Amino acid sequence: MPWNGSGLWPFDKASIERHTPTASGVYVVLSLGRWLYVGESGSLRGGLSLQCSEVNTPLAGHYATHFMYELVPDAERTARRRDLILEFQPVCHR
Repeated sequence: MPWNGSGLWPFDKASIERHTPTASGVYVVLSLGRWLYVGESGSLRGGLSLQCSEVNTPLAGHYATHFMYELVPDAERTARRRDLILEFQPVCHR
């Protein structure tokens, strides 16, 4: 199933706070258009904030430039994340 979410936003704390809802969903972190990581959270803002601020995440060592998100109900998040990983094969999930 193709991506059905937001457009691209810069991957920094200010942009995450400004553009990301606290709703449930999946998110993608990219580097210059290349998919790096797909995550899921009950709070998109919270999940992305952790990825942006933590040192020991799957993104360590990658130059993350942007993110995007898709609103997904709690019960469907894990399956949607799995489907996106299979379809887009992000670098951090290989």
